[in-house]
Amino acid sequence: MARPLDLDELLQHFTLAADELELLRNKTGPTRLGFSLLLKYLAWKGRFPRGRGELPDNTVDHVARQVGVPPEELGLYDWSGRQSKRHRVEVRQHLGFRECSVTDTDKLTAWLAEHVAQRERRPERVREELLAHCHTERIELFRKRWTGSPAPSLCEPAKAPALLPARLHTGARPLDRAVTCVPTVRSGWIYKPTSSAQAATSDPV
Repeated sequence: MARPLDLDELLQHFTLAADELELLRNKTGPTRLGFSLLLKYLAWKGRFPRGRGELPDNTVDHVARQVGVPPEELGLYDWSGRQSKRHRVEVRQHLGFRECSVTDTDKLTAWLAEHVAQRERRPERVREELLAHCHTERIELFRKRWTGSPAPSLCEPAKAPALLPARLHTGARPLDRAVTCVPTVRSGWIYKPTSSAQAATSDPV
C-alpha cells in the first residue's frame, strides 16, 4: 500500500479545483470517485495509477469527501476497463498531457544526453531528472510490465558516455549483472531493474 501523504502534499495535489469539479457533472458513484483520482494522480505524478494499491488511503478519503462518494465504492471501479480508458482520454485532454510517442522517445533521449548524462553519473538521479522533464513537457509515461523485444538503452556510449550501457532481455533472462539501475526508454516506457534476480518481474516507473 502506498505511503500516506502529509497534509501539505494532500492539499496541494488532491484538492479538486472548480474547473475539475465541472468535469464530474455527469458522473456518479465509483465512476465519479475513480475519475477524480485519475485526474489528480496524473497531475501529480505524470502518469496514471495502475490500481487502488498505488493510491494512499488518505488521498482516497480526501477526494471522496470532496465528490460526495463513500471511499469504499472505489472498490467497484474497473481500472482497466473501457470506461477507465475513456476517462484517461478525457483527463489527458483536460490537463494537456499526451501519450509518449516514438518521436517523443527520440527527443527525450537527445535531451538526456545533452542536459544530464555528461554531468550526472548516478542512474537514480538521471532517472529523476528525466521523469521531472517529462512531467514539465506534459508527456505521460506508461507504467506497465515490459514484454517487448530488447529495448534501446538511453545509456548507449554515443548518447550518454557518462553512464554504463545496459541490455534488456525478455522473459526470465537477467540484465547485465554490472548494472543495477539504468534508466531506459522505449516508446515512453522507463524500465528500472533493481537486481538481476528481479529483472523478469520489475515494472516500468
